Amino acid sequence: MITESEKTKILTKARAKDPELFGADWPAQYKIIVNTPFQSIGKYYNMILKELREFGFKNLTKVNQALSASPTSAFYADVAQRKAYAKEQFDKGQGLINGIIQQVMKLIYSLKEFDLILDIFKRLESSDDSEKLAAELNLRRIWLDEVDVKKGRGSIHTISTAQGMEFVSLRDSFLVIKDLRSIDELTVNDRVKRILKDRFSEYSDWKKAYKKDIEGRKKIQKEYLRNQVESLKMQLEWVKPYYTLMQQLEIDTGVANPDLLAGVDTNIIK
Repeated sequence: MITESEKTKILTKARAKDPELFGADWPAQYKIIVNTPFQSIGKYYNMILKELREFGFKNLTKVNQALSASPTSAFYADVAQRKAYAKEQFDKGQGLINGIIQQVMKLIYSLKEFDLILDIFKRLESSDDSEKLAAELNLRRIWLDEVDVKKGRGSIHTISTAQGMEFVSLRDSFLVIKDLRSIDELTVNDRVKRILKDRFSEYSDWKKAYKKDIEGRKKIQKEYLRNQVESLKMQLEWVKPYYTLMQQLEIDTGVANPDLLAGVDTNIIK
Protein backbone atom coordinates (compact mmCIF):
# COMPACT_ATOMS: atom_id res chain seq x y z
CA MET A 1 0.00 0.00 0.00
CA ILE A 2 1.17 3.51 -0.80
CA THR A 3 1.67 5.79 2.21
CA GLU A 4 0.21 9.28 2.60
CA SER A 5 3.65 10.87 2.29
CA GLU A 6 4.28 8.96 -0.95
CA LYS A 7 0.87 10.10 -2.25
CA THR A 8 1.79 13.69 -1.51
CA LYS A 9 5.15 13.40 -3.27
CA ILE A 10 3.59 11.79 -6.35
CA LEU A 11 0.81 14.37 -6.58
CA THR A 12 3.22 17.25 -6.09
CA LYS A 13 5.41 15.94 -8.90
CA ALA A 14 2.43 15.21 -11.15
CA ARG A 15 0.81 18.61 -10.56
CA ALA A 16 4.10 20.33 -11.34
CA LYS A 17 4.09 18.63 -14.75
CA ASP A 18 0.39 19.09 -15.49
CA PRO A 19 -1.57 21.26 -12.99
CA GLU A 20 -4.81 20.99 -14.94
CA LEU A 21 -4.83 17.20 -15.23
CA PHE A 22 -3.75 16.47 -11.66
CA GLY A 23 -5.45 19.35 -9.91
CA ALA A 24 -8.29 17.26 -8.49
CA ASP A 25 -8.29 15.90 -4.96
CA TRP A 26 -6.94 12.45 -4.25
CA PRO A 27 -8.18 9.94 -5.29
CA ALA A 28 -9.28 11.14 -8.70
CA GLN A 29 -11.12 9.33 -11.48
CA TYR A 30 -10.41 9.91 -15.15
CA LYS A 31 -11.95 8.47 -18.28
CA ILE A 32 -10.03 8.14 -21.53
CA ILE A 33 -11.95 7.12 -24.65
CA VAL A 34 -9.97 5.92 -27.66
CA ASN A 35 -11.86 5.32 -30.90
CA THR A 36 -9.69 3.32 -33.31
CA PRO A 37 -11.61 1.55 -36.09
CA PHE A 38 -9.81 -1.60 -37.27
CA GLN A 39 -6.82 -0.85 -35.01
CA SER A 40 -5.50 -2.16 -31.71
CA ILE A 41 -5.65 0.06 -28.64
CA GLY A 42 -2.63 -1.70 -27.17
CA LYS A 43 -0.22 1.06 -28.10
CA TYR A 44 -2.44 3.70 -26.47
CA TYR A 45 -2.79 1.62 -23.33
CA ASN A 46 0.97 1.13 -23.07
CA MET A 47 1.56 4.82 -23.73
CA ILE A 48 -0.76 5.79 -20.86
CA LEU A 49 0.98 3.33 -18.52
CA LYS A 50 4.34 4.78 -19.45
CA GLU A 51 3.17 8.33 -18.80
CA LEU A 52 1.66 7.43 -15.43
CA ARG A 53 4.86 5.74 -14.33
CA GLU A 54 6.90 8.73 -15.40
CA PHE A 55 4.63 10.90 -13.27
CA GLY A 56 5.55 8.74 -10.27
CA PHE A 57 2.79 6.12 -10.16
CA LYS A 58 5.06 3.09 -9.89
CA ASN A 59 2.68 0.55 -8.30
CA LEU A 60 -0.26 0.46 -10.69
CA THR A 61 -3.07 -2.07 -10.32
CA LYS A 62 -5.71 -2.92 -12.91
CA VAL A 63 -8.92 -3.33 -10.92
CA ASN A 64 -11.31 -4.28 -13.70
CA GLN A 65 -11.51 -5.11 -17.38
CA ALA A 66 -14.56 -5.75 -19.55
CA LEU A 67 -15.00 -6.80 -23.17
CA SER A 68 -17.95 -6.02 -25.43
CA ALA A 69 -18.35 -6.88 -29.09
CA SER A 70 -21.02 -7.36 -31.69
CA PRO A 71 -21.74 -11.07 -32.27
CA THR A 72 -20.63 -10.89 -35.90
CA SER A 73 -17.32 -9.16 -35.23
CA ALA A 74 -13.98 -10.85 -35.82
CA PHE A 75 -12.97 -9.91 -32.28
CA TYR A 76 -15.97 -11.76 -30.83
CA ALA A 77 -15.17 -14.85 -32.90
CA ASP A 78 -11.53 -14.79 -31.82
CA VAL A 79 -12.41 -14.44 -28.12
CA ALA A 80 -15.07 -17.15 -28.37
CA GLN A 81 -12.56 -19.53 -29.94
CA ARG A 82 -10.01 -18.88 -27.20
CA LYS A 83 -12.66 -19.33 -24.53
CA ALA A 84 -13.81 -22.61 -26.09
CA TYR A 85 -10.24 -23.91 -25.98
CA ALA A 86 -9.87 -22.84 -22.35
CA LYS A 87 -13.14 -24.56 -21.45
CA GLU A 88 -12.09 -27.73 -23.25
CA GLN A 89 -8.85 -27.88 -21.28
CA PHE A 90 -10.66 -27.02 -18.04
CA ASP A 91 -13.24 -29.78 -18.57
CA LYS A 92 -10.48 -32.25 -19.33
CA GLY A 93 -8.66 -31.32 -16.14
CA GLN A 94 -11.89 -31.40 -14.15
CA GLY A 95 -12.56 -34.94 -15.36
CA LEU A 96 -9.13 -36.02 -14.14
CA ILE A 97 -9.72 -34.27 -10.82
CA ASN A 98 -13.05 -36.04 -10.32
CA GLY A 99 -11.39 -39.39 -11.02
CA ILE A 100 -8.62 -38.70 -8.52
CA ILE A 101 -11.14 -37.61 -5.87
CA GLN A 102 -13.03 -40.87 -6.29
CA GLN A 103 -9.80 -42.82 -5.89
CA VAL A 104 -8.90 -40.81 -2.79
CA MET A 105 -12.30 -41.51 -1.22
CA LYS A 106 -11.95 -45.24 -1.90
CA LEU A 107 -8.48 -45.28 -0.39
CA ILE A 108 -9.65 -43.45 2.72
CA TYR A 109 -12.49 -45.94 3.13
CA SER A 110 -10.08 -48.87 2.71
CA LEU A 111 -7.69 -47.43 5.28
CA LYS A 112 -10.54 -47.10 7.75
CA GLU A 113 -11.40 -50.76 7.20
CA PHE A 114 -7.77 -51.74 7.78
CA ASP A 115 -7.75 -49.77 11.03
CA LEU A 116 -10.87 -51.59 12.20
CA ILE A 117 -9.29 -54.98 11.48
CA LEU A 118 -6.03 -54.04 13.19
CA ASP A 119 -8.06 -52.88 16.17
CA ILE A 120 -9.54 -56.40 16.36
CA PHE A 121 -6.02 -57.86 16.57
CA LYS A 122 -5.18 -55.30 19.23
CA ARG A 123 -8.17 -56.40 21.30
CA LEU A 124 -7.04 -60.03 20.99
CA GLU A 125 -4.20 -59.09 23.34
CA SER A 126 -6.54 -57.52 25.89
CA SER A 127 -6.53 -58.70 29.50
CA ASP A 128 -10.32 -58.60 29.45
CA ASP A 129 -11.52 -62.11 28.52
CA SER A 130 -14.88 -60.93 27.18
CA GLU A 131 -13.23 -58.34 24.93
CA LYS A 132 -10.72 -60.91 23.77
CA LEU A 133 -13.49 -63.41 22.97
CA ALA A 134 -15.46 -60.78 21.02
CA ALA A 135 -12.37 -59.98 18.95
CA GLU A 136 -11.79 -63.67 18.20
CA LEU A 137 -15.40 -64.09 17.07
CA ASN A 138 -15.06 -61.05 14.81
CA LEU A 139 -12.01 -62.57 13.14
CA ARG A 140 -13.75 -65.90 12.62
CA ARG A 141 -16.72 -64.18 11.00
CA ILE A 142 -14.36 -62.29 8.69
CA TRP A 143 -12.75 -65.59 7.71
CA LEU A 144 -16.14 -67.22 7.13
CA ASP A 145 -17.47 -64.31 5.06
CA GLU A 146 -14.35 -63.49 3.05
CA VAL A 147 -12.25 -66.66 2.84
CA ASP A 148 -14.28 -69.79 3.49
CA VAL A 149 -17.25 -68.52 1.48
CA LYS A 150 -15.11 -68.78 -1.68
CA LYS A 151 -15.39 -72.58 -1.43
CA GLY A 152 -18.95 -72.24 -2.67
CA ARG A 153 -20.95 -75.35 -1.90
CA GLY A 154 -18.12 -76.57 0.31
CA SER A 155 -18.17 -73.53 2.60
CA ILE A 156 -19.19 -73.92 6.23
CA HIS A 157 -22.20 -71.66 5.77
CA THR A 158 -23.52 -73.61 2.78
CA ILE A 159 -22.90 -77.00 4.36
CA SER A 160 -24.61 -76.04 7.61
CA THR A 161 -27.70 -74.69 5.84
CA ALA A 162 -28.08 -76.88 2.75
CA GLN A 163 -26.76 -80.34 3.68
CA GLY A 164 -29.52 -81.42 6.04
CA MET A 165 -29.84 -81.63 9.80
CA GLU A 166 -26.61 -83.61 10.12
CA PHE A 167 -24.49 -80.45 9.66
CA VAL A 168 -26.79 -77.79 11.10
CA SER A 169 -24.48 -77.22 14.08
CA LEU A 170 -21.32 -76.84 11.97
CA ARG A 171 -21.19 -73.03 11.88
CA ASP A 172 -22.02 -72.57 15.56
CA SER A 173 -19.48 -75.22 16.52
CA PHE A 174 -16.78 -73.47 14.51
CA LEU A 175 -17.44 -70.25 16.41
CA VAL A 176 -17.19 -71.79 19.89
CA ILE A 177 -14.19 -74.14 19.67
CA LYS A 178 -10.99 -72.92 21.33
CA ASP A 179 -8.44 -75.17 19.64
CA LEU A 180 -8.12 -78.46 17.78
CA ARG A 181 -8.26 -80.54 20.97
CA SER A 182 -11.53 -78.95 22.07
CA ILE A 183 -13.21 -80.27 18.92
CA ASP A 184 -13.15 -83.83 20.27
CA GLU A 185 -15.09 -82.65 23.32
CA LEU A 186 -18.04 -81.45 21.24
CA THR A 187 -21.24 -83.49 21.18
CA VAL A 188 -21.46 -83.63 17.39
CA ASN A 189 -21.03 -86.46 14.91
CA ASP A 190 -17.64 -87.49 13.55
CA ARG A 191 -18.21 -86.02 10.09
CA VAL A 192 -18.75 -82.57 11.60
CA LYS A 193 -15.64 -82.99 13.75
CA ARG A 194 -13.51 -83.85 10.71
CA ILE A 195 -14.73 -80.78 8.85
CA LEU A 196 -14.14 -78.60 11.92
CA LYS A 197 -10.56 -79.83 12.34
CA ASP A 198 -9.78 -79.17 8.70
CA ARG A 199 -11.33 -75.69 8.67
CA PHE A 200 -10.00 -74.62 12.07
CA SER A 201 -6.47 -75.57 11.02
CA GLU A 202 -6.93 -73.52 7.86
CA TYR A 203 -8.32 -70.60 9.89
CA SER A 204 -5.36 -70.69 12.30
CA ASP A 205 -2.86 -70.40 9.44
CA TRP A 206 -4.88 -67.56 7.90
CA LYS A 207 -5.05 -65.73 11.21
CA LYS A 208 -1.26 -65.73 11.57
CA ALA A 209 -0.72 -64.25 8.11
CA TYR A 210 -3.73 -61.92 8.01
CA LYS A 211 -2.39 -59.25 10.37
CA LYS A 212 0.88 -58.88 8.44
CA ASP A 213 -1.08 -58.79 5.20
CA ILE A 214 -3.32 -55.98 6.45
CA GLU A 215 -0.35 -54.00 7.79
CA GLY A 216 1.44 -54.34 4.46
CA ARG A 217 -1.63 -53.34 2.45
CA LYS A 218 -2.22 -50.36 4.73
CA LYS A 219 1.33 -49.13 4.22
CA ILE A 220 1.05 -49.46 0.44
CA GLN A 221 -2.32 -47.73 0.28
CA LYS A 222 -1.15 -44.87 2.50
CA GLU A 223 1.71 -44.25 0.09
CA TYR A 224 -0.66 -44.50 -2.86
CA LEU A 225 -3.03 -42.06 -1.14
CA ARG A 226 -0.17 -39.61 -0.64
CA ASN A 227 0.67 -39.84 -4.34
CA GLN A 228 -2.96 -39.32 -5.32
CA VAL A 229 -3.21 -36.23 -3.14
CA GLU A 230 -0.09 -34.80 -4.77
CA SER A 231 -1.58 -35.56 -8.19
CA LEU A 232 -4.77 -33.80 -7.13
CA LYS A 233 -2.83 -30.70 -6.10
CA MET A 234 -0.96 -30.73 -9.40
CA GLN A 235 -4.17 -31.04 -11.43
CA LEU A 236 -5.78 -28.20 -9.48
CA GLU A 237 -2.81 -25.97 -10.26
CA TRP A 238 -3.02 -27.04 -13.90
CA VAL A 239 -6.70 -26.10 -14.34
CA LYS A 240 -6.58 -22.81 -12.42
CA PRO A 241 -5.12 -20.79 -15.34
CA TYR A 242 -7.84 -22.08 -17.68
CA TYR A 243 -10.56 -21.17 -15.19
CA THR A 244 -9.08 -17.69 -14.80
CA LEU A 245 -8.79 -17.36 -18.57
CA MET A 246 -12.46 -18.27 -19.05
CA GLN A 247 -13.45 -15.54 -16.61
CA GLN A 248 -11.21 -13.02 -18.33
CA LEU A 249 -12.67 -13.91 -21.73
CA GLU A 250 -16.25 -13.23 -20.69
CA ILE A 251 -17.61 -11.00 -23.42
CA ASP A 252 -20.78 -8.93 -23.60
CA THR A 253 -22.64 -8.91 -26.92
CA GLY A 254 -23.78 -5.38 -26.13
CA VAL A 255 -27.45 -5.83 -27.03
CA ALA A 256 -28.42 -2.60 -25.24
CA ASN A 257 -25.26 -0.69 -26.14
CA PRO A 258 -25.92 1.80 -28.96
CA ASP A 259 -22.22 1.78 -29.88
CA LEU A 260 -22.39 -1.90 -30.85
CA LEU A 261 -24.39 -2.91 -33.90
CA ALA A 262 -25.14 -6.49 -34.91
CA GLY A 263 -23.80 -7.20 -38.36
CA VAL A 264 -21.06 -4.59 -38.00
CA ASP A 265 -17.54 -5.46 -36.88
CA THR A 266 -17.37 -3.39 -33.68
CA ASN A 267 -15.99 -4.01 -30.19
CA ILE A 268 -15.36 -2.12 -26.97
CA ILE A 269 -12.68 -2.77 -24.35
CA LYS A 270 -13.06 -1.17 -20.93
